[in-house]
Amino acid sequence: MTQAIANRSPLVGSPDDARDTERVPLADPRADVVSIDPQRQSGVPCFVGTRVPIHDLFGYLAGGESLGSFLESFPSVSREQAERVLMLAEDRLFAGLLVTFPDAQGKLPRAELIG
Repeated sequence: MTQAIANRSPLVGSPDDARDTERVPLADPRADVVSIDPQRQSGVPCFVGTRVPIHDLFGYLAGGESLGSFLESFPSVSREQAERVLMLAEDRLFAGLLVTFPDAQGKLPRAELIG
């Protein structure tokens, strides 16, 4: 279990109450970074262990801000969490496509079908 999952704190009553309202199952591979709970931020997807909406990360980047700037503004979000969200978004963007990746020298040696 990652530190992020361990940081999920109950918002009402017992820990079972918190799991009853959490919409991302612990078995879901995104559960280490995404929390959706209608009792927090009206159910807007947030970084686990925070009240920071994930869409704020994309807003910062779309507005020309750096990842470092986002992390400075939201210190409760770890670099690992932010990078994982970006990786998940990239995976979703390229899912089902044959994508060519450059090697360390910038050459395009291989193509890979993305999940």
